[in-house]
Parts: sequence; C-alpha cells; structure tokens
Amino acid sequence: MFDIYNIVGLILTLSILYLSANKYHRLLKLERLENVGASPEEYNAYDKRLRLECILLIVIMGIATIVSQFFKILTVAAVMLILGIIFKIIIDKCCPIPK
Repeated sequence: MFDIYNIVGLILTLSILYLSANKYHRLLKLERLENVGASPEEYNAYDKRLRLECILLIVIMGIATIVSQFFKILTVAAVMLILGIIFKIIIDKCCPIPK
C-alpha cells in the first residue's frame, strides 16, 4: 500500500548515497581537468554540468521510487530510461562544453 514515509525514507537514503559518491567522483574529474590545464571556461562548464547531472539523477531516482510503489519493475525501468534520455538531451542543450 501507499506509504509516504517509506517513499521519503527511500528517496533520502538514495540521495545521501548518491551525493557522497558523486562528490568524490566530481572532485576527481575536476582535479584531472586542473592537471591537464583546462581553461577556466571549460572547467566551469564541466563543474556546472556535473552538478546538474547529480541533481537530475536524484530526481530520476526519486520518481522511480514513487512509481515503483504503484507499477511493476519493467514500467519503472522504462520510465527511468525515458527520463534519463530526456534529461541528457536537456543537459547537452543547456550546458555545452566549450571547445
């Protein structure tokens, strides 16, 4: 049955786990850019893009958690795939990497 506390708990748990993993990954990626000697514009574009990807993945996981309470897992996987593709297109349009 629908349990709002269970959903909120799952979303918070997934968010905390992902944020801690993503912070480490983002810092490593940005450190590599510094070592390569990337321009400040490129560095800032990558930083903005990685932050946006982190937020959107948490949104996708939250939506999947809510949808999983009502539908079968195949439907949840399809929704996550569609949202992932849509958000990837949005990120590519909003935050292009300067060349």
